[in-house]
Amino acid sequence: MKSQMERPSVRGVFGRLVIFILLGTCLLEVFIHITGYGDVDYTNIDDVSVTIKKSNGEKETADSMYFDLLAKGDEATITLRIPNRITREPQYLCFYQYHSLITVSTKDGVRLGTFGRKELEAKDMPGNQFCAVNIPKQYAGTYLTIRVLQVEGSHSNHYTQFRMMPATQVRLYPLIHNKLYLLVFESTLIMSIFAFLAVLIGQVIHRKWMPMELSLCLFVFSISVWQLSSRRLFYVLIRNRRVCATAQYFIIFFAPIALFFFLAELKEEKLPRMIYQAIACLFTGNCIANCILHFGLNDHIINRENQMYALLAASLVLALIMETFIFREKQDFSIQIIRFGTVLSIGLFLTKLFMDYIRRASLPEGVYFLLEKINFASIASTTFTISLVCALYFKFQKAIEDQIRREQTEYMAYHDSLTGLYNRTYAEEWFDQIDMHKEKEYAIFFLDADNLKNANDSYGHKTGDQLIQTTGSIIRSVVPENGGFVCRWGGDEFLLLISDIHKVLEVSEQLNLVFQETREADIFPFCYSVSFGVATHKAGESSSSSDVRSLADQRMYNNKRQKKAVQ
Repeated sequence: MKSQMERPSVRGVFGRLVIFILLGTCLLEVFIHITGYGDVDYTNIDDVSVTIKKSNGEKETADSMYFDLLAKGDEATITLRIPNRITREPQYLCFYQYHSLITVSTKDGVRLGTFGRKELEAKDMPGNQFCAVNIPKQYAGTYLTIRVLQVEGSHSNHYTQFRMMPATQVRLYPLIHNKLYLLVFESTLIMSIFAFLAVLIGQVIHRKWMPMELSLCLFVFSISVWQLSSRRLFYVLIRNRRVCATAQYFIIFFAPIALFFFLAELKEEKLPRMIYQAIACLFTGNCIANCILHFGLNDHIINRENQMYALLAASLVLALIMETFIFREKQDFSIQIIRFGTVLSIGLFLTKLFMDYIRRASLPEGVYFLLEKINFASIASTTFTISLVCALYFKFQKAIEDQIRREQTEYMAYHDSLTGLYNRTYAEEWFDQIDMHKEKEYAIFFLDADNLKNANDSYGHKTGDQLIQTTGSIIRSVVPENGGFVCRWGGDEFLLLISDIHKVLEVSEQLNLVFQETREADIFPFCYSVSFGVATHKAGESSSSSDVRSLADQRMYNNKRQKKAVQ
């Protein structure tokens, strides 16, 4: 109860971890700056002009790469000037494009490179394209023409930054301004894969189905792939251009499946769980249908991207309403944190979709670039990751507390709180077990601390407790190394069991010796004395442990009467 009262609120925990993450991000940025991690040699090309020809015949011009979004059939002709000096050879012109047939040529019509043609001939999807064109030294200071014909999709943003780079660093072009993203999301990608494998192995070992953990691993994997592919960072990590170009589009169809199955597993009530499962099944069917259309009928998945975003937006709005206003049942603290982070992430991602819609309107260039810098999708992904870190921390903390509580409960169930010895419950369970094996040999010592009543009445219960503790420690000191235990049977009575009956005489002599040494030490203001009796069970005897214990108890009382007769 105390730990629950002292536990901070979900918002408080989340806020502190956000601050911690921001500080960690700053340290990573400092590390990147100091070590030069991912530094790339490049030259920006800013002398650019564009002529756009729409599929309906309309034309427009722009003096930068900031122009209206293009759709299938639209064409942009980009003219740019190569720097006057190319210091190293070979040098490559690097840039990005989307869903297009791209031709790079000189002003004289010499073709330097084409992109997307092989994909079109193979009826494949060009997708998210990273282009690198070798620029011979003789073209330094001249103008190049880049013809971009969009062949699929709609509302595509063709903004890019043209850069000259040496051949050895071409693949690192996506790292420019994205070093931190690579470090973060590459790490989460790798961790999600290892976590997924660990969950699978755990399911096999424990024979227990763990859908929440599986769906969570798959969703973290999905958002990591999405963030890496949307920044073309896969071109840095792997060499398969087809995967690099299309991963962003396929993952957006898959990610909602894992997300809504995960949300379903968070719910304890039947109705919200069924709603989330139904949404997940809807996205599963949608994903399968789109894969069939894409791979079977060559109807590229990009043609249904807008419909997918509309379906995702509607589902996320429904989830946001359910989590915020309708189904708010009390849950485990770690689940509350994940739920809180999920709601925030959904809200941020919906903001991202809304911003994407706004960008289709005519916006000032400064506003457009401001919205480009505020990457709500990355903020949403980071928010969700933060919630997972918080939840895992508190879940781990709770698991440790529960384990300690279980160990304490188990310890108290079988140990005496005053002496730390085993208690009567432990001894009786041990006797129940040994009665099933009549061939076992053992000896039972039954001991009683004399004068306990006198100690309590004359000197107080503290002295009486000290008498019991001292007696328990003395008995424990003579237990043989090869087997046996001591328990406090109750009150001033103790039970010592040894498994080697041939050591009965030796143990009896040791007990008498240490009891006498304690008495002579005068540590108590009265005569210290302990009476005991012993009985044995030999292999094959029919007597039970209760019979042996009763005999030892009787002999202990005989010993006590003899002492009183002498006094």
